[in-house]
This record gives sequence, structure tokens and C-alpha cells, in this order.
Amino acid sequence: MDQHAQGRTDGIGVTVGQLLDRWLEECERLDLSPTTVRNVHAILSAALHQAVRWGWLRENIADRAKPPRVSNRRVTAPAVDVVQQVIEEAERRDPRLAPLLMLAALTGMRR
Repeated sequence: MDQHAQGRTDGIGVTVGQLLDRWLEECERLDLSPTTVRNVHAILSAALHQAVRWGWLRENIADRAKPPRVSNRRVTAPAVDVVQQVIEEAERRDPRLAPLLMLAALTGMRR
């Protein structure tokens, strides 16, 4: 088979398609979070989809990869008395910080 039938290679006989699952395994080995791996996979996939639209590739091989599942963890808010303690402690340590914490607590602001 010619090179185009197998896909373009990196010079050592490995196709980009063969590298995608290896890349995901390497991300796991590096202990990247599933969310990070999924986000990077989404960016790579979008770039490859554009390459398909432009006719540079016949298919998006990122579609074959299996990115990790991301579980939606439910976040529980701290108890009101705990929030009050944090704000009171902030008031004692740095009075400028307490209003910011109060704003965050009252509006549900996140990082």
C-alpha cells in the first residue's frame, strides 16, 4: 500500500492516527486531569476538522481516539457558620479582604 492509503507518516512509519491513542495514554501517565485531556483533544479535533474541510485530510482521525470520561462532581457549599468564621478571620487578619469574601459568598462567585 502506498503512503496515502495508510495516512501520512512522521518519518518513522507511524501515522498520526496511530499516535492519538498513544498520546492519550501519555497524558494519563503524566497524571493530567481527564478534563484537561478532553479539552486538548477537543482543540486538536477541531483543528483536524478544519483540515478536512480544507481538503488537507480525508478524515479526522481524532474521532477515533477515546478521550477519558469526565465525571460531573457535585460541589457542596460550605455551611453558613463556616463561611462566617472565614469572613471573621479575614476581618481580623486583613480588613480589606473581608468584603471581598463576603461578596464572593453572597453572589456565589467562583474562581
